Amino acid sequence: MLTYREFMENSFKPLGIYREEFLPGLDSSCYKVTCDDQMVAIFRLTEALPGSMFHQIIPDSNARRIIEVNNVAVEKNYRGELLLGIILRNCALLSHQKGCDAVAGVVRYDVLPYFVDFGTIPVLHEPFHLLGDPKIDDYITYFMTGSRDNVEYAVARGYHYFHRKILMSNIKADVKRRRRETR
Repeated sequence: MLTYREFMENSFKPLGIYREEFLPGLDSSCYKVTCDDQMVAIFRLTEALPGSMFHQIIPDSNARRIIEVNNVAVEKNYRGELLLGIILRNCALLSHQKGCDAVAGVVRYDVLPYFVDFGTIPVLHEPFHLLGDPKIDDYITYFMTGSRDNVEYAVARGYHYFHRKILMSNIKADVKRRRRETR
């Protein structure tokens, strides 16, 4: 099985976004998602230092503990929206377990709608250009996790999305089947 670092390199280098400084430090917790004994996704959590960009941009967060999620990478064959929802739900649960008030991340504009679909809150701010490319806009998005109610919202939002996607997939298959039968 690949190591966290190998998986990250394999995921980010083809996209031109791999940087050595993205590697986890000693203060990070790294996680992997496996399916059939294969690593299919990774992410890491690192507590944001007081005064971080998250504290500066997320409303009313100056005195709050924020944990940053980053290095979210999903193997090409598993880049469906459902796996992202599982990862985001787990980030909210882990943030709450660690006693943090919020879990936040920086997300490229192109994939931001997927995160928002699962209930993360995007922040309107001047975009970052963390990769040094002015054409790639990055935004902060977050879940509040300080109370169990906030976490239950994140979990319920994920379940609602899962149910909707599975139900719509089943309906689509049923419509295709009936159309074939009526030909």
